[in-house]
Amino acid sequence: MGTSTLSRFQRGALAQLVSEGHHTYQDMADALGVAKSTISYELDRVKPYDPELAQQDADHKRRACGRHSILTPSLTILITNHLRLTWSPEAIVTAFNLSTASIYNWLKLGWLPFNLADLPNRN
Repeated sequence: MGTSTLSRFQRGALAQLVSEGHHTYQDMADALGVAKSTISYELDRVKPYDPELAQQDADHKRRACGRHSILTPSLTILITNHLRLTWSPEAIVTAFNLSTASIYNWLKLGWLPFNLADLPNRN
């Protein structure tokens, strides 16, 4: 068995197999070198099967995967205002139940409109 996701080329080949008809899921899976369940999932993705729409759906779902930041616009304003009031990131973490590493990462990435050099020196 091959991969669990299909490439654009494999989706086109699957569309051709579907249009020819009289193929079982197992026959199509063997022809493409994937599992039968992959064929079943792929054909359930878009009805009637269209390889371009299936590719768009797969791309959309792939972009939605992974870890997402908890930084919201309202949290950005809250953290920035407290930094301007000379609160340290550690004090903000304690008050609002956040992670110190997250605040410093957001500052380094430029996601917070505050310069890292402008933080109060607590040493």
